[in-house]
Amino acid sequence: VSGSMAKPVPGSSQTRLAAAQQAVTAALDLFTDQDEVGLWSFSGGVRGRIDYRQLIDVGPMDGAVKGVPRRQALATAVKELSPQGDTGLYNSVAAAYQAVVDRYREDRINAVVVLTDGKNDAEGGLSLDELLAQVESFGQGKQVRIITIAYGPDADTETLARIARVTKGASYKAPSAADIPKVYAAALSNL
Repeated sequence: VSGSMAKPVPGSSQTRLAAAQQAVTAALDLFTDQDEVGLWSFSGGVRGRIDYRQLIDVGPMDGAVKGVPRRQALATAVKELSPQGDTGLYNSVAAAYQAVVDRYREDRINAVVVLTDGKNDAEGGLSLDELLAQVESFGQGKQVRIITIAYGPDADTETLARIARVTKGASYKAPSAADIPKVYAAALSNL
């Protein structure tokens, strides 16, 4: 939810974030009731070196979040996102990856899906090499993949691909918001 998500989609008055919100909300239908899903947002300079916020804990899609069906809670949380700050990519990916490793389940596909329109530009925190080293050391013996989605023309596709590769994950490009549901479908079928 970095500040760049407030930029308009080329040829439209809609912001990148608004277009992504619509696409991500539509992509929620791709998950089965047994899939376990959570939601984090990230940007830099918002909370110091903690560039992320856990919005919805990971849990089964047929479950509830504070009495609200999880699918609906996720859709509401996505709609409430607002752009701010820089792109705190590296710190956020490291924290999300560690969170999935900590709750690792051998009987499940364990993955982190990262959607970003930029590159890491938050002050302080991990370098790319430090992130890659942490990810390699966190997941010893556990298969946790990072799936990256480079959204729009400013996304750092090369770096996102490196992050995904270190976990035997996959990296996708979504040049426009219309591509996000297709990319999510491809990412989920790749797991």
